[in-house]
Amino acid sequence: MTGTITTWVTAFGVGATVGALYFILLWLAVRALTRPSWSFPFRMVAFYLQVLVRIGLVCGGLLLAVMLEAPVGEIALALAGFLVARFVITTVVRRQGQEGT
Repeated sequence: MTGTITTWVTAFGVGATVGALYFILLWLAVRALTRPSWSFPFRMVAFYLQVLVRIGLVCGGLLLAVMLEAPVGEIALALAGFLVARFVITTVVRRQGQEGT
């Protein structure tokens, strides 16, 4: 039973970590789009390169889970961790935006 709980917590933690990285990279990419010191083509190339990095991060994590033959329940817990990370990061960013205005 302890091994099961440990794998559940690990799956949730890995999902939360991947989610946090994904949404932090997304936030940085969107901020870079508004950077006036960069030329328009450079901003777009940088944005689309970050899109590829984010897609690679999520798809790589899913591929790793499939290759390790993770049960569906653990993949679902990783997805739950990803969604919790999204909620936490969007809440923090919204609070920072409200404090700045």
